[in-house]
Amino acid sequence: KKYEGEEEGFKAYYGKNLTTYIREKRLSKAGRLLRESDLTIAEIANAVGIRDKAQFYRDFRAEYACTPDEFRKK
Repeated sequence: KKYEGEEEGFKAYYGKNLTTYIREKRLSKAGRLLRESDLTIAEIANAVGIRDKAQFYRDFRAEYACTPDEFRKK
């Protein structure tokens, strides 16, 4: 694998693999947008690069233990 050493270096530095890091960054931005904007859930999912709304809900619930709708109401 061409980038294997780089992936290991990334994980050693950040403590997580690249996919997890990117997902956490996207969900963090989604949380900010839910609190600070009037965008729809679908618009926010799209804005953070998650095209599948169902996947966005699954990832969001796994990260925040609530749905995006519940998060926004808090």
